[in-house]
Amino acid sequence: MADFSKFRSSINGFHRADVANYIETISAEHQAALLKLQKENESLSKDLQTLQADLEQQIQRGDDLQQQLEDTQTALKSTEEA
Repeated sequence: MADFSKFRSSINGFHRADVANYIETISAEHQAALLKLQKENESLSKDLQTLQADLEQQIQRGDDLQQQLEDTQTALKSTEEA
């Protein structure tokens, strides 16, 4: 429910200036909150890109280590058979 206690009443409703001031205040608060969320979104997007790049590097490193392990195991088997 809306809080109408901020508006003075008059014979035919509320004072126009009170309503206009309230709308301006709410609009300014909304703009500030929107700007804050947009900046946070940009920051999180950059963090996500960095983490995705790191993940790709770690996956590649894991693949390289797996290949190295397989090569070492193959070499060990060849040495044991000889």
